Amino acid sequence: MKHAWLLGLMGLTATTLVQGAQDALAKQLTQMRTAATGSLDAWVYTVGDIDVTAWMDAQPVIIRVPILDENRQHVGDSDYFFKQGRLFAVLMPYGRYQFDEQGNLLEWLDETGQMSELPGSPAWAARQQWLQKRAAQLAGAFIPDEAMTGALDEARLSQLCLRRFQALSGASPARLGEHKSELPAAPLAGRLSGQLAVGETGYQLVCEVNGAQQVSRLTYSVTPAQ
Repeated sequence: MKHAWLLGLMGLTATTLVQGAQDALAKQLTQMRTAATGSLDAWVYTVGDIDVTAWMDAQPVIIRVPILDENRQHVGDSDYFFKQGRLFAVLMPYGRYQFDEQGNLLEWLDETGQMSELPGSPAWAARQQWLQKRAAQLAGAFIPDEAMTGALDEARLSQLCLRRFQALSGASPARLGEHKSELPAAPLAGRLSGQLAVGETGYQLVCEVNGAQQVSRLTYSVTPAQ
């Protein structure tokens, strides 16, 4: 009886510690989200009809990707949290993930707050790899080019927009088709709109470059086949 009581106490203590760690992480993510959305610049890239938003402090702090169901209805968001450029956590409607400084997946909870898979399992490794790859793609798309000095010309505008499109879409190489370039005064230093192609796939692109010659807004969608 004594041993059973001790085992029960140990189990209760372990559960309490895990729940405490989970609550601390949830609180930290809420604080990060409140601080970022309240004080940082938001950059928006639109893929099709989905607005992917990054709150930036020289590099992404949070990147939000809306989730749509099969009827194109919004059902929630995937929030990718970064600390000093490293993926720290991912919060989705159906799960929460936490990473250590080396990029290893520490925690995988389902929508009920329960462990979804065991560490070291094939599913654990596959999910870690997928999330890291996706986070790297998103962060790479939003990390701005170094600020440039001097006048922005059409060639530089095209280069900036194509580079950012390729980083976000993963499509390469891309070539511009019929398009229009505008070079107004700052804060919006340049705007490019028109068509581009990657292989046989056509895209409609709108790209805006700010006064520091960094892409601050990018919208693209696949052109329907004729």
